[in-house]
Amino acid sequence: MDPIGVGVIGGSTSGWASLSHLPAVAAAPAFGLRAISTSRRSSAEEASPKFGVPGYPGHQDLIAHPGVNLIVGSVKVTDTTS
Repeated sequence: MDPIGVGVIGGSTSGWASLSHLPAVAAAPAFGLRAISTSRRSSAEEASPKFGVPGYPGHQDLIAHPGVNLIVGSVKVTDTTS
């Protein structure tokens, strides 16, 4: 069976996801990281090569990514507006 494709919203290199969620996905053979998104283009561009997947400055493109089957949200509640 193919690994479940994971997308992480809030996947910056300095956030909680980089310390917890992303290493967990990488260590689990049943999952494969497919994309990350952040709230800023600069952090998405920084995270993309570090994690080896496309990085998007917003969640819409991550949700539309054809390889993403499961989405993990890792954002500060104070940073959410809708």
